[in-house]
Amino acid sequence: MKTILIILALALIWIGCNTGPVTAPEVEPPALEKAIHDEQGLVELEYCDLPNTDYDPIEADTFYQPIDADSIEMYVFQDKPYYHPVYLCHRINWFLGAYYHTGATKYLERAEKSTQKLISRSHMINNAAYLPYDYDYAVHYDPANMRTAPWYSGMAQGEFLGVLCRMYELTGKEEYKDFSHLVFRSIARLRPNSDIWVSRIDSLGYFWIEAFPHDEHPCMTLNCFMAAVVGLYDYVTMTNSRQGKRIWDACLTTLKHYLPEFRRPGRTSYYCLGHKVVAWPRYHDFHCRLLNTLSEMSGDPYFAEMSDLFESDTR
Repeated sequence: MKTILIILALALIWIGCNTGPVTAPEVEPPALEKAIHDEQGLVELEYCDLPNTDYDPIEADTFYQPIDADSIEMYVFQDKPYYHPVYLCHRINWFLGAYYHTGATKYLERAEKSTQKLISRSHMINNAAYLPYDYDYAVHYDPANMRTAPWYSGMAQGEFLGVLCRMYELTGKEEYKDFSHLVFRSIARLRPNSDIWVSRIDSLGYFWIEAFPHDEHPCMTLNCFMAAVVGLYDYVTMTNSRQGKRIWDACLTTLKHYLPEFRRPGRTSYYCLGHKVVAWPRYHDFHCRLLNTLSEMSGDPYFAEMSDLFESDTR
């Protein structure tokens, strides 16, 4: 069950009970202006029109083992328990969905405890907040692609950004809004302007949020990139951030340029372009679902059309 949760990057949502846009501090770095960014649509969807907002009593009521002293779920990697940022973001979304549908405060309490755990564990680097992975990880099981702890993932940053927006919308607590700005700064801060980074502009001028940042061998992982962009959507719709919209435009522009390269007609798509690893069927399906999500969020039929093409490749 945990493995399934970790590969599913849940789309993060803008709850309909907000009281209007929250002004975000604009700290746009000059390098961002160099990213190719055609104007893209941005549709403020109603809660009921967003994906992954269902109430699943099994997911919401279960305490998956192991748990820490605060009943926060942990993830076992190589026989040791760790806090897994993406896994916890997914669990928080299950709790918030259950709270939205039932009004039961026990779900909100679990969401808040897990969110506070992530906040408390964040690393503050140059006035930006990063969620650490505390174990070494070989991407694609390749020792040559080792990420040494602590390392940081753009997927985790994007998903945590969306979680914080949802927590603010549901609770009205300023601390979640304030911390969302710090997480957003981690996405806006580009390589090579920072030693620690999760976003970059490639040699052609396209903007990437990297799941497994590496100075020499970036992965360009499709599902992780799109999952982070969904979290960015929540931030832009909550704050009306000019800088956030610029990055949204740049990310969708990147996808439009590179999606044909991810496609393998008649077969499952590539998981990443950096290593040309072929996606497992469930990742390919995930690509299709996220493309449909981005089509709805942008109002652009291109992404739905690409989803149909990807899906037709495995029929």
